[in-house]
Amino acid sequence: YVKDTDCYEQNSLYPHKPKDETCELWQSVNTVGDKENKYSMYISKTTGAPVHYVMKGYNNLLGSHYDKYELYYSSYEPGSVTDDDFEIDTSIQCGNFPGPGVERMVFNNPMIEFINNDDTHVHESFEDFKEKHGKSYSDSTEHESRKNIYRQNYRYVQSINRAGLTYALKLNQMADYNDNEFRMIRGRLPSSGYNGGKAFPKEEFSEAVPDALDWRLYGITL
Repeated sequence: YVKDTDCYEQNSLYPHKPKDETCELWQSVNTVGDKENKYSMYISKTTGAPVHYVMKGYNNLLGSHYDKYELYYSSYEPGSVTDDDFEIDTSIQCGNFPGPGVERMVFNNPMIEFINNDDTHVHESFEDFKEKHGKSYSDSTEHESRKNIYRQNYRYVQSINRAGLTYALKLNQMADYNDNEFRMIRGRLPSSGYNGGKAFPKEEFSEAVPDALDWRLYGITL
């Protein structure tokens, strides 16, 4: 509970706004990355019925992107809630949300991020990437840094696939790796000083090392 207030304080242009109606404002606020999510429910002080619901942030009803949505209740019938209301119908078959999907939209309209300042596709793709590969980061700073790396790789893959070549690229679990991490997996990373290794024991080899050696005589090479 936050306060008693005007039921439509977040939208004074609502055409059917009742005069002088007071509501209790109940609000949930949380932060994901650098984005604040605020969910506000207005309950009538007179009837106890929901009047106005405002979502500003991640759409927790439809599971969509960051946006602002408003719901107005034209009627409300209270009723009792039983345990059966929360039982899952196992006969229902689930599937993907219909439509071309974010990948196809970006493929056909790559400039949406630059012209409309809309990077929803990057956010959604990055969230899917984290879930698929079990990614987690130490704090919001690392999260944003990793997402920016992912964004650059995402753009590159999309640009190559858009060129109509004989092959296609796809992002894998290393799409958020930085340069140092790639250098580590490509081979030895030279140290700046002594690394603790032992010197070669030359004194154990009494025979002089020849200037040249023909390995063909030993059947080692052709």
